[in-house]
Amino acid sequence: ARELGIGTSIVTRAGPSVRVASITRHEAPAPVYNFEVEGTHSYFVGHLGQGICVHDGPCPFTEEQGIVIQWAKEYGKRGGISRPDAIALVDLAQQAGLNAHGPEIHPNRAPKWSGLNWHLHVGDCVDHLPVH
Repeated sequence: ARELGIGTSIVTRAGPSVRVASITRHEAPAPVYNFEVEGTHSYFVGHLGQGICVHDGPCPFTEEQGIVIQWAKEYGKRGGISRPDAIALVDLAQQAGLNAHGPEIHPNRAPKWSGLNWHLHVGDCVDHLPVH
């Protein structure tokens, strides 16, 4: 939280990033929970489907990684990505140091992500981006 400032861009689960509009300091005691998420160290805080991506360590994304994540989210807003663009996006994400993989399917999972529903993953905040 101490690294946030007015204008800081924050990744959201719903899609578009949000910017910090104001900061209010509260001096009253409040419960604090100290925990670590194994592996990615990232999780979402807030209302279901609308939370913001937080990280239990240093800033989770470099500027380059943030740009790649935004590209992936833009494709998501458009309903998906072509297979050649998906392969290029995964390659760029991996070059930027993000955990990215796909296109892939999950044949043994629930129908939404099985069969011919190809998708990819980019970073910890873009999951199941449809590939056409």
